[in-house]
Amino acid sequence: MFGLCTHEHGCRVVQRILETAPVELQLTLVKEIEARVLECVEDQNGNHVIQKCLERMPTMKVQFIID
Repeated sequence: MFGLCTHEHGCRVVQRILETAPVELQLTLVKEIEARVLECVEDQNGNHVIQKCLERMPTMKVQFIID
């Protein structure tokens, strides 16, 4: 999952999934990058995925990003 988040085209796929998927699926996907949030934030493509998480997911479910 991290590889998709940091890939030029893969990050767009992940963002689209986050836009359309139910919260349960969003949580499953995001759990896979939970340990690598800082790496995603520092990557130009991964950063877009993190932004989409913050935009589309319930605040209480993305607290790990804020922390």
